[in-house]
Amino acid sequence: MKITAKIIISLNIAILLILAPFYLILWHNQKQLIMKQAKIQAKTLFNMILITRQWVAENRDKIKPVPAVATKELSQYAKRMSNFRFHITSDRLVNPQNKPDEFEKYALKLFKEGKKEVERIEFDKEYGKVYRYMAPLYINQSCIQCHHYQGYKVGELRGGISVFIPLKDIILNLRQQLILFIISGITMYLFLNFILIVLLKRSVLNPLKSLEQATREVEKRNFNIFVDLKTKDEFEDLAKAFNMMIKELKSHENELKYKINQAVGKYAIALEELKKTNENLKKMNQFKSDIIDSLAHEVRTPLTKLISCTDIIQNSQNSAQIERCLEIILRNSRILKDLFDKIILLNKLEYATYDFMDDEVDVENLIEYVLSKFKMEIENKQLKIIKNIDVKTFYSDPTLMEFLLSNLISNAIKYNKENGSIEISTKFEDDYLILSVKDTGIGIPEGETENIFKRFYRISDIKRQYPGSGLGLSIVKRIVDNLNGEIIVKSEKNKYTLFIIKLPIK
Repeated sequence: MKITAKIIISLNIAILLILAPFYLILWHNQKQLIMKQAKIQAKTLFNMILITRQWVAENRDKIKPVPAVATKELSQYAKRMSNFRFHITSDRLVNPQNKPDEFEKYALKLFKEGKKEVERIEFDKEYGKVYRYMAPLYINQSCIQCHHYQGYKVGELRGGISVFIPLKDIILNLRQQLILFIISGITMYLFLNFILIVLLKRSVLNPLKSLEQATREVEKRNFNIFVDLKTKDEFEDLAKAFNMMIKELKSHENELKYKINQAVGKYAIALEELKKTNENLKKMNQFKSDIIDSLAHEVRTPLTKLISCTDIIQNSQNSAQIERCLEIILRNSRILKDLFDKIILLNKLEYATYDFMDDEVDVENLIEYVLSKFKMEIENKQLKIIKNIDVKTFYSDPTLMEFLLSNLISNAIKYNKENGSIEISTKFEDDYLILSVKDTGIGIPEGETENIFKRFYRISDIKRQYPGSGLGLSIVKRIVDNLNGEIIVKSEKNKYTLFIIKLPIK
């Protein structure tokens, strides 16, 4: 049951509890008033009879009937002309017609005990409810004149006069008033109910409804609700407290959302790092597998030569043969060192553990230095070196730039033809350093240019003729990628190979 119904029912019960006793008391007083009116009417009638009797007694010379006869005659007239009656009676009868009935006997008995009047309501077969009233009748001096021979004494109780008043009209009037009371009571009850409901709705129910609607909005997590009550009472204070509470809840929710977003963001970052770490671990595992598979072949040949030359040196007395073996040992040792250096560098570039430097690189001197490292190979093939160096200095990682140039020039020498040429060019173009190395060698078969940057990849028809690890160009590609550059390969089999590298100027 809603609070509206509870309050209305409670107020109705309170109104009924207040009005019911009030109407009962009012009705009881009304009834008592009517009975008092009946008594006054009866007493007035009694006094009039008494006065009439006294007047007749004191005017015996002018009026013929005696008081008793006059009383009797008046009673007959009253019986014919009105609905009330009266009766003179005594327990010492002179006239049998004055014989007392049960009420009158009871009243006479009480008169002897000192009672001055007796009244009660009785039911009469002809008149219904009737009001009975009786007062005592005493002997006075005027009575002695006629009744001295009967032994009457002044002040003696002789009997009484009873008055009989039908209550039919009075009860009818009482019922009409009762109906009027009921109608007025119901009207007052409905009017009070209406007034209370209107006041209750304006003062209590409307503010409660506003607060209830606001509470339901808060249940839906709508913290933009505002309760505007101008009642200047406790509801207005309650609305202000409610609004402050909503403001606090909204603030806490925003703070909670902010913390959740932060936590989710950190979780996403951690998850991304974890994925990246897992991916690196997978790559590292694959890298190790590839390294082991490739090293098994690439290391075996130099090691075999080292072991063979070592055996020859131990058992040979030929100094020329020993010198030749030492050269082989030195060359294969350098091959192994170069192989492991490449693997270490590739590993650092693959897993972003390389510490990049940003120093000024003297491009021309670097090219000259690299060419000097391959002087003997260049002379053996009688290669022509063409240099178009338009760049003096460039900011980058000197170590990586040396490795990059060394690999490109080394490949240009290795795969070149005797009496061929190598053209090295550098220039700035559109905020880029353009570095190119072109040879006149065997070229790259069509469809193989995309594979030459893969780790340990070597073109099948030349790997027996030209030794190598297959790591050089893959490292070059990763260096260029890490420097945010681009590498382009152009080649024609048995004619030329051109590598163009574009590195952004910092």
